Amino acid sequence: MKNKKLILAVLIGSILMLLMAGCGPKGGTLILLNESSYELDSPRISMGDHSQLKLNPGESMKSIVDKNSRQFNVSFKMLKEASEKVVVDGIGGNWSPALPLIPTVSFTSSAVSVNDGETVIITVKNDKNKL
Repeated sequence: MKNKKLILAVLIGSILMLLMAGCGPKGGTLILLNESSYELDSPRISMGDHSQLKLNPGESMKSIVDKNSRQFNVSFKMLKEASEKVVVDGIGGNWSPALPLIPTVSFTSSAVSVNDGETVIITVKNDKNKL
């Protein structure tokens, strides 16, 4: 009986030491989700350097890293009139003109970090106040 308690105590102690030593999950996932009714051109997640040509309404893209990281961002382009009818939830950022003579704007998010296996979702959706 004492041997079972001793083995159990050693096992629990070993598990606690591994957790405290940082053997838990690292890194995480960053997801860009397009719930708007507009197409996103050239969406890009700098984490893992993941990009696509476009992201249609209802589609998403994700990037996964295996180390705790900081300073990633998400960017995409869309028509200026469409950008005035959407909101980007999950993070701040700014809009800027993409090309001088083409009526598009570019969104670049604020810096994002993923740690300890977390998932960060950035959602582009229609602004209910502007439809």
